[in-house]
Amino acid sequence: MRIERTQLEAAAQRGIISDGQAGALWTFLEAEQAGSPQFSFNHLLYYLGGMVAIGGISAFVTLGWETLGGTGLFLVALAVMAAAAWLTHYFVAEQKLAIPAGLMAALIVAATPLALYGLQRTLGYWEFRTPYRSYHTHVDWRWIIMEFGTLVVGAAVLWLWRLPFSVVPVAVNQ
Repeated sequence: MRIERTQLEAAAQRGIISDGQAGALWTFLEAEQAGSPQFSFNHLLYYLGGMVAIGGISAFVTLGWETLGGTGLFLVALAVMAAAAWLTHYFVAEQKLAIPAGLMAALIVAATPLALYGLQRTLGYWEFRTPYRSYHTHVDWRWIIMEFGTLVVGAAVLWLWRLPFSVVPVAVNQ
């Protein structure tokens, strides 16, 4: 059932509730509605932008990124994760925007395998002939470190911000 302000005003005119109660109830209902899920064009743009960012840091890493070397990949991934963490906190604490916050939290989790791969390359566990883009096509024991690392970061992000969308990369990655 959908309640409109005119219905509350009509109830106040009939003496069922007072004008003050009608106003307070309408304020309460508006606040409740603000937190409920809904579909809007803004939400669609949020998800589109978030998916472009997540896809850019995970699925579309090509040999061009490999020229940065392990340290470069690690630092780029850490920079992306730090920026996404700051934005997640900003969206949650300052703006009260759950959808962009969830997308930024998901970006943190999605960048984790790249950061761990870069760290492993820096430490000498990977030679150049196995690029990051083969992450999902070749089975190798070193991928397990990236998988567990992604699970740990996903759990930490979920525990810290309680944003369910943040663990989507864990579900897709596994």
